[in-house]
Formats: sequence, C-alpha cells, structure tokens
Amino acid sequence: MRVAASAYSSPDQLVEHWQETAGAVVRAVAAAPPDGRVATQGHVLTVPDFVSTLLVEATVHHLDLLVGLEGPLPAAGALAVTRRVLDGLLGQPLPAEWDDVPAVLAGTGRRALDPADPGVAWGVRGPVPALRVTRHFLCDTPVNPPTR
Repeated sequence: MRVAASAYSSPDQLVEHWQETAGAVVRAVAAAPPDGRVATQGHVLTVPDFVSTLLVEATVHHLDLLVGLEGPLPAAGALAVTRRVLDGLLGQPLPAEWDDVPAVLAGTGRRALDPADPGVAWGVRGPVPALRVTRHFLCDTPVNPPTR
C-alpha cells in the first residue's frame, strides 16, 4: 500500500482519490440488489460478500497507512467486521484477549507474534496470516488454498 501511495505527489491527492473511489463504491453498492452478484477479478461474489471484501481491504489498508504515523483508527464497526472475516477464514475466533486492531494486524500478518503472545499459546502460528491465502485466491489467476 505504501508503494502505491508513493505514486501520488501529495497525501492530499491520495486522500482525494480514495474519497472518489469510496464514493463510487458506495453508490454502486446502494444501486445493487441485495441478492445480486458482482463479477470482480475473475470471480463472482454476492453483493454482501463483495461489500465485506471491500470493507476488509479498506480497513487493513487504513491501518497500513498509519504505520509510524499519528492518525485516526478505522471505525470500530469496520474493525469488528474485519475481525469476523478473519475469524471465518481461520475457522476459529482470534484470541479474545486481543483488541480488534492487534487482532487484525496479527490476522493479516502485519504484526509478528512473540512467544509470550496469548495467540501463540492459542495456536495462531499455523493459519495466520489469514489473508495471505485470500490475496492469492482473489487474484486474476485463482489458486487452490491449502487445506487444513
């Protein structure tokens, strides 16, 4: 995300593009029938799954942009949805001891786990990061995700 963000001449330009894109997505989703389907990147998703995918992507990239910077966190609701998606991808909930931000960062491989972390004792080491598989699965050339 930071590499893509560096293509903009100023942070304001990135924010403006983000707002335009987000606005277009909101309008498109509002016009879509709730039981409809959306074709994207060689896959077909239900409208709710598409919205959830976009919300997770926006939330994770929002956190990416905050690394080493001060700024507002994603909305609590967006973090909660992202955590639920990660729980579903992992097939079990992330440790309850983790707040949503550390859970999302760990669940996406953006936060390293250390031996004292409650998640290590819980057994998070194996399937985390949950989105590493999903990123490959949602690209133009689908691959079979590993079985557990």
